[in-house]
Amino acid sequence: MAPVGQDDGMADSLQAGSVRVGAVDGTLVAERLVAHYQAGRLPRPELELRLTQVARARTDDDLHRLTIDLPDVPGPAHRAFGKK
Repeated sequence: MAPVGQDDGMADSLQAGSVRVGAVDGTLVAERLVAHYQAGRLPRPELELRLTQVARARTDDDLHRLTIDLPDVPGPAHRAFGKK
């Protein structure tokens, strides 16, 4: 751990106000993306790209960017990462 006042480089990739996410958060967003794929809103290549980005997401903002252009869907994924 870096001493107070020293940056260990981890903060560089986080925006102010961003909150770190865990595996459960990513799973909820992945399920939402699959639902949009099944509804015909995403082509397969785009679904695969977004799922790869879900796996790399570190913050709630990262996950939100992956669904911002999609309509709301009911269920837990909507509550966790619906429209802000």
